Amino acid sequence: SEVIVPEDVVKTLTSVTKIIRIVGAVVVSFLTIFATLVILMIIGFKIRLRRGEIEIMRLIGASSSFIRNPYVLEGMFYGVVGAASAWVIVYLLLWYFTPFLQIYLGEVKLVPVSPILMLILLGASLAVACIIGGLGSIGAVRRYLKI
Repeated sequence: SEVIVPEDVVKTLTSVTKIIRIVGAVVVSFLTIFATLVILMIIGFKIRLRRGEIEIMRLIGASSSFIRNPYVLEGMFYGVVGAASAWVIVYLLLWYFTPFLQIYLGEVKLVPVSPILMLILLGASLAVACIIGGLGSIGAVRRYLKI
């Protein structure tokens, strides 16, 4: 028996995949920078808004980490919430568009995405987002708190 390979579909799929990877890497880089800056600005605004409270905490002897840590944790929380929201959107889009993509590709069979892989991606996304949120908030704390 012969294996029938639709070469034109494979070539098109290969070139489209390559373009999507490059564009995806650029978009992810810009979004990472943007998310870090947004978190930096939000935390910086909150620090400036609570300047009086922070000064009182310093006067009564609060440690630097006692003042700093809530802002860092808040930035990490923002990152985790953003990553979880994005993961849910991607999961729903994948679930919705897979049948249409299968029709478009014709004879080329799609490998189903494993739920375990999706959970691994969720964990990795949450970890990276936590780091990004933490870095953004650490930047804001260093810039605005002067502890």
